[in-house]
Amino acid sequence: WSIILRFFYYVFLGCYIMGVAYNATGTVVRERQQRTLDALLLLPVERREILWAKWVASLTRGWPWLALLLADILLGTAVGVYHPLSALLLCLVPWPMVVFLASLGLLVSVTMQTVMRANLVLVLVMLPFFYISAGNVLFNGPAAYIPMVMFSTWGQWDQWAMASHHSHPFVIAWGLMILYV
Repeated sequence: WSIILRFFYYVFLGCYIMGVAYNATGTVVRERQQRTLDALLLLPVERREILWAKWVASLTRGWPWLALLLADILLGTAVGVYHPLSALLLCLVPWPMVVFLASLGLLVSVTMQTVMRANLVLVLVMLPFFYISAGNVLFNGPAAYIPMVMFSTWGQWDQWAMASHHSHPFVIAWGLMILYV
């Protein structure tokens, strides 16, 4: 169960993150390309509020992936793959990466002139991001801090204790979270 649930955790998280980045990348540039941005800017709201609404919308469009992710965590907690504290942390620790990529996607969307160019820039930015994490998803890369909280109720406390006594990797992982924020 442990391998299967952890595999699907990363699959669901990866799909949600890619969807968030893709949705955020197309928000403003699509409005510009379809020539509806001028009408949107004539609304009696500040531009900051429009960007905020587009940023939040890019996060909420992927709710089915979040539901699958939550089901994976709840099932893993029920069968003992994840400790309850680990389940809580697995719900919280991906958010700095999600917020970072949603913001990056929105930045690309604001600065590019066409949807195709924005998507190309997103791919060029995301390729190194995922390449770094794909080879050693459990030890290095952008997702390095997630496995630090994947301890179970069935005797993996020793790994957690070892990680906290030798806190160098743990500090690096939390540093990455702060960097994303």
